[in-house]
Amino acid sequence: MNLRIFINFKANILLQNINNDPLKKAEAIRDIVKSISHISNPIKQEIYIKEVSHKFQISEQSLFGELGIQKQITKPAKQQNTQHKLDITTNEEQKVSNSALLSSENKLVELLLKYGDYILTHKTEDGENYQITVAEEIVNYLAEDDYQILSETNQFIINEVKEGIENHEIRMIDYFKNIVQDNIAAQVADIAIEKYNLSNWEAFNIFFPKENEVVPKIINDTILRHKREYVVQIINNLKINIPNVEDPNESYQQIISLTALKKRNRQ
Repeated sequence: MNLRIFINFKANILLQNINNDPLKKAEAIRDIVKSISHISNPIKQEIYIKEVSHKFQISEQSLFGELGIQKQITKPAKQQNTQHKLDITTNEEQKVSNSALLSSENKLVELLLKYGDYILTHKTEDGENYQITVAEEIVNYLAEDDYQILSETNQFIINEVKEGIENHEIRMIDYFKNIVQDNIAAQVADIAIEKYNLSNWEAFNIFFPKENEVVPKIINDTILRHKREYVVQIINNLKINIPNVEDPNESYQQIISLTALKKRNRQ
């Protein structure tokens, strides 16, 4: 049943039930005009208004006045519902993004504590080899692009490691075992226990692939993963702020550029 047939059907049913009662007639007209207000095409609205005017013997001017009232009633409700859906979607995206980013951040801190003194070998743009410790690699990376550490515990550990580097000292698990703060001690203990459990299995000639055998690849992969999640968070923040900026074109361009960067980092 198309909308025109539906409105005519509705009008005929309501006409049968009003019994020349002015209040019922007014309520019936309001009900039909409310249905017409949901039509987006103004030309179709005018056609339906003319038909209702003829059926109920009421001026088109009065019907258009009621139509304007119904539009004002339904418009805020639609906007509120749409905004609510957008808010839910954006909030859920943000939660997922923050969770994935924090997970990558925790992994970087874990690698920092396990293999901080491991020496990585890289090449310069000129093809010359240079060496850097895992501690320096991760601390330098996390200082890029105004990244804000999500976890206070991670921030404390990174600050301590950074201070150690400045004093020509690599601070790893053993250093943090002396920290009395519960949250720091718990995180360090979890990492230390994981290393102990792996070595404990070897007593039974059961061997698992060791991280320290592939440290360079793990460090590189984890940094790339963290970088991707950070880009996703920036994109989500830009989406959230679009309604609050005067000219959203710049935000859209940034989103396009960052999305392309995220795809390149996956390759």
